[in-house]
Amino acid sequence: MAERGSGKLLGVSDWEQLFQDFRASLDLQQKWLASWPGLTIVDQALQSITKREFPLKAPLFNFLEENGCALLGDDDAPAGMAMLVDSLKVVLHAPVDGVAITYGLKEQMLVMVTTVAIDVDAIHTATAPFEALTETLLGFISRTNYAVDRHVRATACECLKALEMAHPCLLNLCVGHVFSFCQSERTHASQAYKLLLTAILHNMACHMYTGKSRQAGANSFLSITLPLVPFSVPSYLAASNARQEAAAVPARELSAGSVKEFKRAVAYLLQHLDLLTEFGMLEFVTRFLNIAKALDLHGSLLRPTVSSHLYVYNPVMIHVVLVIITQFAKAFEGVEHVTVKRLATLCRESQQPLPIRLLGLHWLLGLEKQLKLETSIIESQAPGLYPRMYDPLALQALKLETLAQCAAQLASLEATGFDGHSSQSSMGIFKVLNMGVAPADTASQILNQGLLCLSSFTWLPPSSTETRIAFFVLHSFLTAAVPHKGSSPDADIGTFTKSPLFCTIQLILVKMALKILTLIPCILKLLDQLLACETHHSLGEHLLRTFNDDLLPQLAPNRNLPAYFPLLERIAENKNIPPARLLELLTLYIRKRVEEEKGDRGLRLWQRGNQVLGICCKVLMHHQSSRGFHGLVQLLTFMCRFFPDLDCRDTARLYLRMLISIPGEPLRKILRHGDKGIEEANASQYNTVSSHLSKQATQLEVPEYVKLTRESTLLVRHSWSLVLYNTFQTGVSGGYTDLSVRVPEVIVEEVSDQPKDANDEVKNRSLQVTTNEKGALIVQESETKAKEKKGRPTDTVPRVMDAKTATILGVLRQHFEEIPDYRNGFGVKITVRCKLSFLGEALQRLQAESDSSSNSANESGSWPAIYAVVLSFITTGLYGPIPSVHVPFLLSEPPQKSSWRTPGIDSPTSVITDADQQFNRGKYKDKKKAFPDQDSDDDRDHEILLLEGSKDDSSIVNSETILVELEPKQPVPTLVDAHIVFSNEDGHTVQGQLDSIPVGIEDLFQKPLLPQDLPLSDQPEYLFSLFKALFEACSGPGHLGGETFPLKNSESQPGVSIEGSESVKLLEGQADRIVGAVEQWLGPFVVAVSGSSLTGMVKDGGVLKHPVFPEEEFTFHPGGESGRSSYGWPGPVQLRLEDSMSNRGEQSSSNVNLRAMGTEVSSKGGLGCFFVLIFLPPRYHLLLRMEVSDWSTLVRIRTDHWPCLAHVDEFLEALVMSR
Repeated sequence: MAERGSGKLLGVSDWEQLFQDFRASLDLQQKWLASWPGLTIVDQALQSITKREFPLKAPLFNFLEENGCALLGDDDAPAGMAMLVDSLKVVLHAPVDGVAITYGLKEQMLVMVTTVAIDVDAIHTATAPFEALTETLLGFISRTNYAVDRHVRATACECLKALEMAHPCLLNLCVGHVFSFCQSERTHASQAYKLLLTAILHNMACHMYTGKSRQAGANSFLSITLPLVPFSVPSYLAASNARQEAAAVPARELSAGSVKEFKRAVAYLLQHLDLLTEFGMLEFVTRFLNIAKALDLHGSLLRPTVSSHLYVYNPVMIHVVLVIITQFAKAFEGVEHVTVKRLATLCRESQQPLPIRLLGLHWLLGLEKQLKLETSIIESQAPGLYPRMYDPLALQALKLETLAQCAAQLASLEATGFDGHSSQSSMGIFKVLNMGVAPADTASQILNQGLLCLSSFTWLPPSSTETRIAFFVLHSFLTAAVPHKGSSPDADIGTFTKSPLFCTIQLILVKMALKILTLIPCILKLLDQLLACETHHSLGEHLLRTFNDDLLPQLAPNRNLPAYFPLLERIAENKNIPPARLLELLTLYIRKRVEEEKGDRGLRLWQRGNQVLGICCKVLMHHQSSRGFHGLVQLLTFMCRFFPDLDCRDTARLYLRMLISIPGEPLRKILRHGDKGIEEANASQYNTVSSHLSKQATQLEVPEYVKLTRESTLLVRHSWSLVLYNTFQTGVSGGYTDLSVRVPEVIVEEVSDQPKDANDEVKNRSLQVTTNEKGALIVQESETKAKEKKGRPTDTVPRVMDAKTATILGVLRQHFEEIPDYRNGFGVKITVRCKLSFLGEALQRLQAESDSSSNSANESGSWPAIYAVVLSFITTGLYGPIPSVHVPFLLSEPPQKSSWRTPGIDSPTSVITDADQQFNRGKYKDKKKAFPDQDSDDDRDHEILLLEGSKDDSSIVNSETILVELEPKQPVPTLVDAHIVFSNEDGHTVQGQLDSIPVGIEDLFQKPLLPQDLPLSDQPEYLFSLFKALFEACSGPGHLGGETFPLKNSESQPGVSIEGSESVKLLEGQADRIVGAVEQWLGPFVVAVSGSSLTGMVKDGGVLKHPVFPEEEFTFHPGGESGRSSYGWPGPVQLRLEDSMSNRGEQSSSNVNLRAMGTEVSSKGGLGCFFVLIFLPPRYHLLLRMEVSDWSTLVRIRTDHWPCLAHVDEFLEALVMSR
């Protein structure tokens, strides 16, 4: 008992703590083992297992299995294994009482002891207990046909199989006994016996009988010549190294007699395959394939048994059959077409689960590649593999990939077309793209009909799954004929590019580029994918040549041409394509643009000019000067003379002079050198040797002395939304495109097929409301409004609605037309004010720690500074690109104990001049300030620099205000990572990562955008009307039906719909506390205040500017149509507003007495309502109706962006706590 923790027995809580500590760390493990030896823990665990009502038996088994090596080291392994084997014998031979000893306990005991024996390598460290364990297991499985413990015997077979696989050929002398057991076993445990025999035969065939001999063997290993027990470990295994037993197995000759014995055992197993489950079948086939390979067995033994399993609906069994067919292709010759037909049928059966149908297609493609036949076996099944209308997209993609393989085979064999296709149906995707021709060859018909099911990609956004699948299919059809592992890819590409299928793909891509501008990025991605591959690079060049020859002549030099600029850049970068046609098109575009935009020197014109010059630069870099000299001279000369933008004219003049003056090869070297050469040239002018600090320590510790912080702290500081800021960053439903993909900017320009007069007519259209005979309102298009955008589709079908809905729609349309459509350009931006400061004292401390002999910055007599500061920002949230911020220089913050001289007139290091508006220069005698560290009295007459309004030099703040401009794509908080690059006083460039800037939900609060022609006096009433309209529209999903609202500059983009959501929040707090919090944090967004009491409090405070005070009396309404308020909104939910403090008097009088549904309730406890309207960029809204009472406030929240409700709830909680 002294070894067992001073006689203490482990209880249930002790075991739980032991389990937790052993999983936690090795240190806690060693702490336990120091006070409780491993053998003691094992002994107590075995005692606890056999107790009647011990609740932790299963965790104890898991604990012993996982920590066997830790508990039983090399020294304690013999004693520990002996203890485990003795306990196993006791449990196995104990009668089953259903409480302390059960069959499940016996199985767990078998698995645990076997696992520990393998884990501690008991065959070498504890040979005697290992032999006893094996002998016990063999003796237990010898009781065949004993039905009561058949599951325990099956588990014993699994344990023996695990020992055999861990120590190969351990049971080779017992194979005859095991074979006899298999023949006599008739219960459900027969599968375990057969798999044990298969494992023994597998190890004997692969590790023991490896020599070849033609002599007949005298002895049979299946004969029973030795008794089963006692069992002893073979000498070669006992003498082998740990985990290397397979190399120690002696090789024996495989005589004819041994082969006969193997065939006998295998034939027996094959006759009883029907008794195996699907997973047992998979295990058997895996080992049988190795046995057949080692013994050169023929696969015809499997054909009678396996063929019938092909028609089952179990995917595991089908996989087993296909593995056998591919491994024994000669034995199963002639069944390929039957197998393919079965798999094709499996793919077409819609009642099958989607994974099985996908597996069928994968097997179909794999069977084609594994068999490597001269002719395609899936070609005949191509008509049945066309995607159907209601097939899932994953199945459609895989079917089309399979059809690509068929088309490649047909294109190479020049096969004829399929039967049964009418001329109308054969048009397929050709008809959708208005191509006017029909495919003639069979391979093109397969592509044509295959893409028909994905024809929606012609009108869906480029980010849609259908569009991605369509271009995936085109890539598959392009690359199927030229595999990556082909023998001669150049010859295959040469043959394929002359095939009708390739011509069809070229025609489809050209039509797509002409008719659907939004698909140009997808076409570029396909080209880049082909050009990046060494095997298919020639295909990409062929497609580029096709675009140059067939697409460019059809392009008009209008405002749509910038959409093709990325494609033109790819053409310009290819040195094998002459640039003459490209330069001619660009020249026409520039001429027409200059004629149309006379007097316009805006940003858009500058951007287009730089894009054209960029393409010219590509031509200069990748082509000889003689090939494009004439076209480049014409284009650059015209831009030098007539282009409105000065910067573009200068760049064009530079390119023109370089083209005329510099030969081709030096010119290309100069252009390729780029900015890198300029930086190296500038760096060579400075011979200053960088210190160790500037290279390493300074860059790694930049956040220690450069601080970027917010000027105002967030109300919600430790917000979960700032950690999980990308939780709701998905595409937006309701008619909005995926936010992760921006539509190319070039499509934003005015695009209209109508004449100018027609555009003017469209511009002057607006909504007109009339009344029919029955009093209903008819809303239709009129031509009186001047704000309707050009190119927007109009609806000529009258719509019937009531007067209230018509009024709401009118207000909402007017509001949404003021919101810019960020899908076509730049959306609403928010600004976060931050403070950038430089701590010179911290930098000096770092320098002192790094190099004690280095001179500190203060020895020069001036405050340290950093120069040419560039701050760049990035965020993983759904925000647009964040512009960088440039700061010319930044002085250090004053130290706590200043050791620097304040720069003045006589200071030679002063960097502050009279022109600086932030400083006020004064004499020392006027300010009467003393600097304690000045050495002489002469400095007292020097001029000093102080901040205006400061009292002493310690109040000088040399920080820079940084405005971080963010363009939200969704109103979700985020973290903005900041990266800084600057030059220190030694002229070295230092860069590093600064602390992230949190952006909270309150940063996204903006005032609604107002019409430009709205008078200032009408703005409060307009905002209150907008609040009422939005509050009604956001009352629930689909409240306005399918009504959409076009945005500003939306042009051809679809309008947005309102999908409302609502929530309720109860705030506990006194009324004056709530009012103060609203005035402080939500004051700019309060559009109206109701209730005489609350109105008086607001007017007395004087914080809220110009809210609307409705004259109607504020009342509570329980809900329902009859219980609506005077503004047409439902009343609050039926909550009893109780006074939370019991010591308050007159509690009963302050509670709200609720009546039956539909009756009005007076507002004894209600002071009034705040109506808060918040705009959430880019186009969402947050509406708060705060019903204020004496001791609580009920907030009704409505929004058209439901993910923000969690952030708003957190904001309201912090709003109450802030006061």
